[in-house]
Amino acid sequence: MPTKIIWGVLIGGISFVMVSSTGIDGVRMLSNLGGFPALWLFMFVGASLGKLVWISFFDIKYFG
Repeated sequence: MPTKIIWGVLIGGISFVMVSSTGIDGVRMLSNLGGFPALWLFMFVGASLGKLVWISFFDIKYFG
């Protein structure tokens, strides 16, 4: 429970500073920065899926 409180205070403080200093554009910038790691995750998942489809299409023996 203390972790949730600390996390909430931290996120609230960062949000307050960004909104008070740069306006709503600061929140947009934070959301873009937060979504950047998800972009890499989806790129790796897509590459893995592409590899799986490629292998299954050209070499059926790979799976047993």
